Amino acid sequence: MVLRGSMARAGLTASNLAVSGIGAVDVAAIMQRVRATTVVSENRLAPARAAVGSAESAVKALEEIIRRGVPERLPDLEAARNALAAAQSAHDALVDELVVAATQGLATGVAQNLQQVRANKRHQNLPLEFSVVDRVPAQWAALREALTHERVCTRLGEPTDPGIMQRLATFRAEAPVAAARARLDANQSAVESAWNAGSLFE
Repeated sequence: MVLRGSMARAGLTASNLAVSGIGAVDVAAIMQRVRATTVVSENRLAPARAAVGSAESAVKALEEIIRRGVPERLPDLEAARNALAAAQSAHDALVDELVVAATQGLATGVAQNLQQVRANKRHQNLPLEFSVVDRVPAQWAALREALTHERVCTRLGEPTDPGIMQRLATFRAEAPVAAARARLDANQSAVESAWNAGSLFE
């Protein structure tokens, strides 16, 4: 499943497309453009990811050796870290190629939404609509705290804190977030169906 795996690795999942404003009718064309890249047709992303993993393992092994009291291996560690950076850069360049193909011809705002969602991938364990906004760490922490408070209180049947819930309401009322939530509600199911159908024709 080269196409499916490559798109997922690049953050081009059905949910990410839907929350960014891409409708089901556009999914087939996006997948055709991605499929046409040499990244997919030659399955270049898998070995690039494997190279990153191998380089990461080499760095960790050398770090452990040095921690055990073998400082003469420091030059080897520096070389391994440089190799890891090069492998990661090569992997990222392939991912960028997929994203460029996917976003070709998309409206500027939609492409920007997708880039922002991808940039916030570390926060995608939160409701996806919040990932369309760039936030500083303190804002992410406050949002996470408020969502956790709401979830725990709901599960335990306990009253929520009005101040925390007001902060959460403010986050949800942000125009980009509200619009993203509406897009998910309206289009996510159809986009997922189109994405799954498109990935069958590899």
